[in-house]
Amino acid sequence: SKGTFLIRTSTTSPSHPFVISKVNREGATNHQRIAFDRGTRVFSLDIMYDTGVHRVASDPDERVSQFIELVRTDLYLKQACPGSKFAAVFLEQVNQGYITT
Repeated sequence: SKGTFLIRTSTTSPSHPFVISKVNREGATNHQRIAFDRGTRVFSLDIMYDTGVHRVASDPDERVSQFIELVRTDLYLKQACPGSKFAAVFLEQVNQGYITT
């Protein structure tokens, strides 16, 4: 359905280790590569807005799941695809702190 997405690893482009596969607002499936700069440790991708294409980038050392949350609304990512091995990174988790022995 529209807004369904999954994050998958890319096997074809080392500089783009992840791909967002999604069903867009019109109901078409498309794929968007997420770039990763090993030097700066920053994820980035280009988003088409009414004013043109703009590159959106993460903070250094941010996890890919944090970056997805940053671009989620602009890319119309509504619901993670059930069964994706990366779906767990988008579930709300409770941090119970460190375990002491």
